[in-house]
Amino acid sequence: MSWQRIWDYLVATYHEIINDAEKPEAMLKRHLRNIEKEISSAKAMLAKQQLLTEQYRRQASDAGKLAEKRAEQARIAKEAGEEELANRALAEEEYYREKVKEYEGYAHKSTTQTDALRHRVSQLEKKYLDLKDKKNELVARAEMAKANQRVQAMLHFTTSDTLLKEFQRIEERIAEMEIKTRELAGENPTEAKLIPASSSAAQIALNPAEGSS
Repeated sequence: MSWQRIWDYLVATYHEIINDAEKPEAMLKRHLRNIEKEISSAKAMLAKQQLLTEQYRRQASDAGKLAEKRAEQARIAKEAGEEELANRALAEEEYYREKVKEYEGYAHKSTTQTDALRHRVSQLEKKYLDLKDKKNELVARAEMAKANQRVQAMLHFTTSDTLLKEFQRIEERIAEMEIKTRELAGENPTEAKLIPASSSAAQIALNPAEGSS
């Protein structure tokens, strides 16, 4: 995944984050996980390429040893007057020396490709760390933006005509209840006076001697 694609991901989802389409932190973590997978995949490719480079170098070394061996065989055969055997050994020596060049070329090319990939992986890892810091900043900004929106919405609600009318309606209901309470208290003014008389009658019933005296 290129840096441009990573940046495009962040830009494309910024407004969704602000609109709370998903939790900002979860969203950004998903993108960072994608980058982590790319880094992991690239490192696996690096390890594979390094093994391949080492294989080419071993093959070049083995071919070099075989070339030296054939050269020695050709020398011995020539000294022994075995021209045909000497020529065959020289031909094989030439073949293996060509293989040395071939394998060394493969190893060089593989090393160049590995170094280039390693450099890109290093750059991506640095970008990844930068993005982690950016993620923390964006999450904090998104949370602050949402908090400000909630507070602003509540401020708007507390100063709205709807809320003021609701408080006024409740106040009017309480005032009506208070009026009714006062009216009920004034509807039977003799009720309070009857209570002592009843109490006196009850006292006489309990003490008949006092009532007859």
